[in-house]
Amino acid sequence: MNGSVAFGAAKQYTEERIGGTPSIFLGYIQEGGSFPTVRQDGSELLLGDFVRGHPNSEFPFIIAGIKINNNKDKVVFEGNNKWQIEQYIYQTTKETPLVNKRTESVSGNKTNQKEVNEEIKDSIADIKGHYIDGRNLSRDVKKVIVDDTVDGGEFNQGGNLNGN
Repeated sequence: MNGSVAFGAAKQYTEERIGGTPSIFLGYIQEGGSFPTVRQDGSELLLGDFVRGHPNSEFPFIIAGIKINNNKDKVVFEGNNKWQIEQYIYQTTKETPLVNKRTESVSGNKTNQKEVNEEIKDSIADIKGHYIDGRNLSRDVKKVIVDDTVDGGEFNQGGNLNGN
């Protein structure tokens, strides 16, 4: 079964089950290209159908007057041969750079927030795994590590280092 036959079968099934055809991802576009004029099965474009810039493209680039800044931007079909950009407006922790890796990272060599989060998590796991055996840390320090550290989504603020 080729792609257009599979797409047509999925489209028909969707129309029968939910009473209409939802908008779909039409594929990637690249600099020098153009927006599609039909869906993969040859049917007409529907409101909300969209494309994205190809991940290997050199961004930003412009097609038909629309500037595509990165591969997360969506260009959405609005009808009457008109397309509209929906820009990517958030970032992941991996995309959040540190201002100063020496002061924001435990090791001093991490470059983004995701790496720092993992570094801190690993450090806490190492402390919990190696030093909470009753011999290496005082009772007050063990209490802070065990009771006052975020663990699995729970946070206990009970007391301070003096037991109050």
